Amino acid sequence: MRGGFRGRLAAVKIPFLICLGVLGATGVNAAVVTLFEEDVLSQEIRLDIPRAATGNIVFDPANDELDFTASGNTDMWTTRNNAAIAWTAIPEGLTPGTTWVVETEVRLNNATQNNQVAGLTFYGGPDGARPDITFGLDNWDPAARAVRLQGLGDNVPNAAVTTTAARVILRVEVTEGGATDTYNFFFREAAADPWTQIPGAAVDYRSSFANSRVGLTYKTAAAKAGASFGFFHVVGGSDRPPIITTEPRPAAAVAGGVARFFVGELGAASRQWRRNGVPLAEGGN
Repeated sequence: MRGGFRGRLAAVKIPFLICLGVLGATGVNAAVVTLFEEDVLSQEIRLDIPRAATGNIVFDPANDELDFTASGNTDMWTTRNNAAIAWTAIPEGLTPGTTWVVETEVRLNNATQNNQVAGLTFYGGPDGARPDITFGLDNWDPAARAVRLQGLGDNVPNAAVTTTAARVILRVEVTEGGATDTYNFFFREAAADPWTQIPGAAVDYRSSFANSRVGLTYKTAAAKAGASFGFFHVVGGSDRPPIITTEPRPAAAVAGGVARFFVGELGAASRQWRRNGVPLAEGGN
């Protein structure tokens, strides 16, 4: 989720920072929140790699990415065939009715290649187990590229929205329901775009499969150029205050011009923009 502010500046070409105040953000129940800016991979992210010689995961701190490679078939349609997963446990302390959120950014390194899917998956483990669904950028047919929710093995559900993008941001909202949880799936091509919900069978999708793990994965039918993930956020509790995942940046504008500020956040939507400590309404001056 992103909050935006547009304000008019009285100063000429002077950088001016609007700050976003969020109270109690440290109380958010987060399984992992990372932009991959650490020197080493967060210990909250664990690697489930059945066969590194075929499908591997490499942390790239120089480019702030988590890179997936495929030197052969890494499919997991009916069995877990070499597909690597970088996973974290779902947030702790979830109760029925609580919604938790997963977001990531994924890029296909060569979108002209077919037979690739990169994105999110949910499963209960142990390492090497086959997940029930994948949700990601589906490039199995580059001429019909889509963001797709797909059931493994039986292709149920199968819901998608076409896209030409080779990089997308994915979002899944999971509402705890005891034995059966409810999932809704969203994507956008750029951080400032509105979310597009995957329609059809993906709306209020329910499954009773174990979801103690949520992960990043890359599924292929042969050796491919790989996929890279730019961040990974797993945050629980719809009644919690938000956390900031992307800080607003300074902006410059001529006198009377408009400066726009954006912030990336997860959790509830309550926020307060301030100019020099004075509260401002979003879209205000």
